[in-house]
Amino acid sequence: MDIRFLGIVFAEMLVMLLDEDIEALRIHMRGNKMASVPYHNKRDRFHSWFKSAVPNQPDRGGFSAHGIYEHRIAHMLDTQPNTQPSAKIILRILTNKRPDLLGSRPPCMCTVTDSVHTPETKSGWQVGKEKFLWDSAAQTQLNVTERGVLGQGRTGVVEEVRVPGYSTFLARKRILIRRISAPGAIEKNGIRSEIENLRRLDHVHIVQILGCYQEPAGRYGAYFYVLLYLAADNDLHIFLEETCRTAPIEDRAMYNSWLKSWFICLSSALAYLHYRGVFHEDIKPANIIHCGDKIYLTDFSSSRRIQKWDETSTESPAAATRLFAAPEALYEGGAMQRHGSKTDVFSLGLVFVEMLTVMYGEQVDDLREFVFKDAEGQHQYHRVSTEIADWVFKGAASHGRKFYGIASLILSRMLALEREKRSSAQEIVDVFLQLGDEYGSKECGCQWYNWTRPETINMSPGNVQVDEDGDFVMDAIKRMAVH
Repeated sequence: MDIRFLGIVFAEMLVMLLDEDIEALRIHMRGNKMASVPYHNKRDRFHSWFKSAVPNQPDRGGFSAHGIYEHRIAHMLDTQPNTQPSAKIILRILTNKRPDLLGSRPPCMCTVTDSVHTPETKSGWQVGKEKFLWDSAAQTQLNVTERGVLGQGRTGVVEEVRVPGYSTFLARKRILIRRISAPGAIEKNGIRSEIENLRRLDHVHIVQILGCYQEPAGRYGAYFYVLLYLAADNDLHIFLEETCRTAPIEDRAMYNSWLKSWFICLSSALAYLHYRGVFHEDIKPANIIHCGDKIYLTDFSSSRRIQKWDETSTESPAAATRLFAAPEALYEGGAMQRHGSKTDVFSLGLVFVEMLTVMYGEQVDDLREFVFKDAEGQHQYHRVSTEIADWVFKGAASHGRKFYGIASLILSRMLALEREKRSSAQEIVDVFLQLGDEYGSKECGCQWYNWTRPETINMSPGNVQVDEDGDFVMDAIKRMAVH
């Protein structure tokens, strides 16, 4: 079935659900003609009727009709089949846990038929048992694979592990807590905060956490383990600086196609984070991983959720890597400070510059040598913004017009030194969609989600919490019932 016809069915169902006159719609579609006119042949007329006839406010069920239409049905009515989402993507979009668009409703069984193939059942981790064991050992045996250590970060070592008898590989983060009581408890609280942040998140490009457990280490210490799904091939840092650099010519076109799709995938993941009220605060290539052509944000040890007691952007310094930090994230003396959603956008923009560099056929080392030249001391990209702009446009000019759109997007909307001039992560996604089909993956469908917060919210004092950029924090918002 053409997805457009399913979209037409959904549109009429929505009209009837809102007690609007379905016959008025059909008469409008026919115009002066007696015969019926297919909706898909009058797409613009249908759009204009819907926007004028359906009030732009939540209905009695508490969801936004315009939100459902704009972010779901309108995509299905697209006149170009190659730009329509697949039926599988439609299912994902309709069940993506957006309470502001669909309300709180019991799930239909058709949306949970894949429950037997969850990461837990595929990996064998604590099947039928408690997954998050804060103070005890796991009952499931885990063996380190031949790959062994996948990486070592600021907070621990990451290993590839597998449950005997299962083929799915997991990443296990191992953190040594030297004293599990007293001062060590503070360290463990930080780890627990990272885990709780990850547990709240559900996005196709954000690494999924499966569980945690603890084992003794010596007389006073303990190893704390965090299990992540799934084990990656490499992080983006290795991919850009090693995999692409040493790749045979026949593989470079494939890697470039991966990079093209990752721009919008990473932007979508960041838009979702901010929608959920979470700031990553340490976006850099080493905290982005890939498994084949799939890309994921990871390492949320520096992330935080904005709370009502967070008063200013200068409290509780963050630990973002200085190379990728935005100017407002650093004091003059180099100390880190808290920041908001637009600062994450700046850091992601710098990651995009390195990705674009590799797509130009250059190396990341060439970029850094060009922008920093003989500069001594700590290297920080934001201090050489003019040189970065020269590098980006120089590369775009040498590869024809196809790179000018993305070059302009990165420099003007993501890397503006004044945070108020930067776009939100969702606005970045929207611009990528305007650049054409080459950016984005039709397989994962992340570009079909829209993480824009609803306008119809209760703005009474005490109800709304905002971040340092004035963005609403969704979990703090209490929606008004419209009667």
